[in-house]
Parts: sequence; structure tokens; C-alpha cells
Amino acid sequence: MKLPYWNVEPLWKGETVAILGGGPSLDQSQVDACRGRCRVIAVNTAYRLAPWVDIVYFSDELWHQWKRDKKSFRRLACLKVALENARTHWSEPAVKILHNYGGEPGLCEIRDGVYTGRNSGYQAINLAAHLGVARVILLGFDMRAVAGRTHWHSGTDDAHQRGTAPEDFKNVMLPWFSTLVEPCKARGIEIVNCTPGSAIECFPRQRLETALAGGS
Repeated sequence: MKLPYWNVEPLWKGETVAILGGGPSLDQSQVDACRGRCRVIAVNTAYRLAPWVDIVYFSDELWHQWKRDKKSFRRLACLKVALENARTHWSEPAVKILHNYGGEPGLCEIRDGVYTGRNSGYQAINLAAHLGVARVILLGFDMRAVAGRTHWHSGTDDAHQRGTAPEDFKNVMLPWFSTLVEPCKARGIEIVNCTPGSAIECFPRQRLETALAGGS
């Protein structure tokens, strides 16, 4: 069966998007500051802090199985976008599917899919590039554990039933982000890291209010 991949159009051409990752630094005040001031993509459970988001992005089949029947997930009026690696995504018409083009470095230029970067946050940046954005604000992209917490929802009812080993941030996920620097620069996409204490060092850092005001 041929999957109905979403051929992403530049619907947000020239706009700014905040991507909400799952890191322990993400909090409600950061999310609220973005509302109405830029586009917002929530990665995985970050939608719980922002039920008004433009897009929820996920790539984990088990995560979708845990969340798909939750009222909070079903009530979302936004686009739901997923990587193709889960059969459950295919059977839900409300989910737009992106082709998995594997673990290549940089940005996938083919508009119906993304490179994986071994994490959903990386994939969400690739999706934002397809959507035509000019600026990307990263929030909750800690890429490290903080005080034993790997996610903002650690220890809550929203906690992942399958955790992330802290060493996976450094060894599996973190190395891929630097491969985005040159491709994004070539496409005129500015990425600013507004995640306090983030282990990602390849993007300029800014305070969130500065980034939302257009940077300087």
C-alpha cells in the first residue's frame, strides 16, 4: 500500500515559529509568551501546555498509542503530523504523514518527508523549513537531564511510559543538530536557541522576549 505522504507547502513563508520540545526547562510561562506572537509546533506531549498550537508533531508509535484516545489529544483542532514509522498513524485520517528519509545529516529537501536526526525535535525543524519559515525559536531543547529529570513532565501523569536514557541525549541525539547550521543558513532560516541551559551549542542563544520581538 502506498502511503499518502503530505507534500508540505510553504504555508508559513517568512514567518517565525516556536518549536516546543520536551526538555525539563519548558514551562507554561514560556509557552504562553508565544501565543499569538508566532506560529507554534508542539513536539509530543508539549501540546498539553499549548492546546491551541498550530501543529503537533510526533514520530513515536508507542507515544501515539498512549495518547490517541485521550480527550486532550482528540480535542486538538490543529494539524497532527507524524513520521511514517507507525502503523497506527496510517489508520487515523486526521494525521498527516511524512516519509522517513532516514538518518542523513542536514535538511531533507524533498517536501514529503524529513531526515530523522534520531529525535522528533530535529524532525520538527525540518518540517518548519518545508513550511517556509524565516526564523525558528527553540524551547525545551535541553538535550540533557536536569536534576534527574529528562522531560518537563517527568513525574507527572503525562510522563512517558518509556523513558529516555540521559546518555542518549549526548550520544544519540545531540550530534545531529550541528548538521542543520549550514543548510538552514543557505535557505535563509535563522535558528535561535531560547532554551535555558541547553546542551545545543551550534545555534545562537537569545532570551525568549528578544527572539519574539524579532531578535537583534
